[in-house]
Amino acid sequence: MGIAIICRTRFLLYAQGVERLANPIARWMTRFFVNQASLITLREEFSRRSLIEVGVGHSIGHPKMIVTGDPGINLQSTPVNLNSALDQNLPPEAVEQFLSKPIIGICPKANTCTSNQSVQALESEFAKLADNLINQLHVSILFVPMQNSGFHDDYSSANRIIREMQNSESAKIIRGDYNPSELKGILAQLDLVMAMRLHALIFAASAYVPVIGISYAEKITYFLETIDQAEWNVDLETFSAALLSQKVNCLWPQRDLIQQSLKRNIICYKARAATTIGYIEQLFQPDVTD
Repeated sequence: MGIAIICRTRFLLYAQGVERLANPIARWMTRFFVNQASLITLREEFSRRSLIEVGVGHSIGHPKMIVTGDPGINLQSTPVNLNSALDQNLPPEAVEQFLSKPIIGICPKANTCTSNQSVQALESEFAKLADNLINQLHVSILFVPMQNSGFHDDYSSANRIIREMQNSESAKIIRGDYNPSELKGILAQLDLVMAMRLHALIFAASAYVPVIGISYAEKITYFLETIDQAEWNVDLETFSAALLSQKVNCLWPQRDLIQQSLKRNIICYKARAATTIGYIEQLFQPDVTD
């Protein structure tokens, strides 16, 4: 944004998510830079309130703020055969047994900790959670890494979690690199998705798969509230295997009803998210004069 301002080039915010800002310097910088945008489109109403709170859009001449939605909700999914996505070294009978049960997807965010739990402690809780669900609901657990490299290497985190499980034979990890459309195709085939990753929730919900969010940041909470699924959110600070197991056991018998609720809300969200491009086209349409 700074470079655009220096070069006197118009810029916009495309379907942006904005959490509450407490730091005075961050608030000032956000107010200064964002107020010089030509247009602001946002993922949800909470982001609009966050910007208003720091002084964006208060004066005449400041940019228009429009709540649309995350474009990932309308991303076209690519079908992926789950057989091929699992470890190729598995015997066919093991793959068949795994896929014959309902599948719960888990999408952790690697190297995340809380004020009272280390990374290792959180991964241990995920292992206990997976074991609980396998024992209680007779399901298979599929870990779906959304990022496979860098500091937040979800694949390595999932490996560590499985190594701690007692029922590790009923848990698998998606192997290989998949683009967002393929990840969406994978998540669409599951019976429930529990995720710390926002776009895992968005991709699953767009296919009407029931979701439970593990909120390490406000954006998780914001999305679930927007699609009327706030009940299925757990704050990471209070996360435990026992709490999540209880939440899943409450959701599990209601899956059909939740799917119907998701369909109603996601259809509206998709329509709103699709309007972002139209606003941008209007903004950059040349003036026509007689």
